[in-house]
Amino acid sequence: MAATPLHANNTPSFQFIPLDTVLFDTGKADLKSDAKTLLDDIAKYLRNNLALQRVLIEGHADETGHRNKNYQLSDRRATAVRDYLVEKGVPVDLIQLTGRGENQPVDEAWSRSGRERNRHVEIYAVMRE
Repeated sequence: MAATPLHANNTPSFQFIPLDTVLFDTGKADLKSDAKTLLDDIAKYLRNNLALQRVLIEGHADETGHRNKNYQLSDRRATAVRDYLVEKGVPVDLIQLTGRGENQPVDEAWSRSGRERNRHVEIYAVMRE
């Protein structure tokens, strides 16, 4: 008896595509001008991609400050990115936000440059294959 391929059940498969990272100043959720330029390009890509199913936006904070405030800050950062993308024509119903606080650093927290990289928002496009 031949084995059935895993994709034979007609369930669509999806691909998660990391788009880019937006950096923020300490304690801030305001978009910098270079972030807006980057988000303009991302919005154009998302608007023109017919395979787009969802946009995931994950906000992050460095470990300075109180843990609860960092969760709130990471939410505000993700919201700022979402609001800008919506303003540029990305459908709000496709966007899912998550604030991760300081729990998933991408770099060491003991250096200034490491903390700077940890103050960011990651953006992923979920595409139907």
